[in-house]
This record gives sequence, structure tokens and C-alpha cells, in this order.
Amino acid sequence: MEEITYKEFRCFLDSDVDEAEYFGCNKDNLITMREYLLSLKERFNLCEHQIEEDKKRIEDKYVDLKKLEYANNMKMLHFHIGLSSFFLKKDEKTDIYNISYDGGLDPQTYVENQIILYKDMGNVFFKELENIENYSKQYFNKTNTIQSISSIFSLKDFYFDSLINCNGDMFFWIDKKTLIPSESTNSAFDDFHYNTDNVSVEDKQKLLTKIMVPRGFLN
Repeated sequence: MEEITYKEFRCFLDSDVDEAEYFGCNKDNLITMREYLLSLKERFNLCEHQIEEDKKRIEDKYVDLKKLEYANNMKMLHFHIGLSSFFLKKDEKTDIYNISYDGGLDPQTYVENQIILYKDMGNVFFKELENIENYSKQYFNKTNTIQSISSIFSLKDFYFDSLINCNGDMFFWIDKKTLIPSESTNSAFDDFHYNTDNVSVEDKQKLLTKIMVPRGFLN
């Protein structure tokens, strides 16, 4: 992994050339990070279409349930109620999805009489949950961590979002549905006297057209 200072990053961002040309890398058979993200969005939309009826049946019963997804890093289904998050893991012996508490951002919102309303979800909606998990696994049937041509930048793909890293650290998130980068920016540089809050959404959108990755990642 290569590293870059914020000052160098800003010079690259403000230049008129892409990553391969700026850092002197081989330019053969490359695509922009934005093109790669568009391919992920297409894959995401296909998966969402396959499971939208299953999700709707569950969400119609549990109106407070949000963002039901398969968390590939945890190998479990994941959802939110308010600011608390929960996992659903299938018991291979009983074929029932059991709910466990993750904690989320606000543990104070978790009390027994909240989650007890959802205790029958794994049994009543087993077929729907099974479909959601199986189709989502097909979405993740790919390399979900890729490096840019200079190895300064990388992408880690989740289901609803993708994460752009810089210098091996979290930099900013991108919404899978809209491809709009987050307003917040994590500091990925050692020269902290530069204000990374100055990296605007427009800067991030421009960066996605300058970062280059091998075309082979589309497969």
C-alpha cells in the first residue's frame, strides 16, 4: 500500500489528469472508480428487485424495522429498529432465524419489551428471510475489496454502501442507490494541520472519476 499526504492529495485532485497518469502507472485496461461503482449499483438494483416482495411482507408487519440486509462481513442478516441494530442468524438445527442484539448507536433504546414484538419474525417469515439471504449472497459473489492502480486508494463494498479508503484508512462512504458520497470525511492523512473537512462532496465526486482500477474487477 502506498501513502499520500493531504497536500499531495489536493495537488492530485486539482490536476487535470487521472490517477494512472499522475502517479506514472500503466494505463492499459483501466476504468474509473465511478464506472466500477455504477456496475455495483446495477448488481445491487438487480438483487433488490429479486427480494423486494419478501422485504415488503416483513416490513408491512414490522413498520419500525429499517434497512434489512445481509451483512456479508458477519454472515448474518441485519436490521435496525430506531438507533439499535440487530442480527438474525439461522439455527441449522431448527431452521429458525434467531434475533440477537448488536447494540448499535444507542444501547439505551434496547429494552426487552421492544424486541419481544419481533420474536416470531424468524419463524413466521422463514421463507422470506431465506430468500433475502440467498439472493444477497449472490450479490456478494465477487471481490468486494479492491485497490486502485496506485494502491493509495481502495474500495470496500457493503450492501447499501461502499467505503472509499485512502492510505489504508477510512475516507468516506458512498450511497449505493444514489452514488452520492457522504458529506462527512474521515481523516486519512498524517499531516493533520490540513483540514480534511475541506474535501467537499463535489471533490469526492471528482475523485471518483480520477481513481483508476483494473477493468477485470467488473467480472
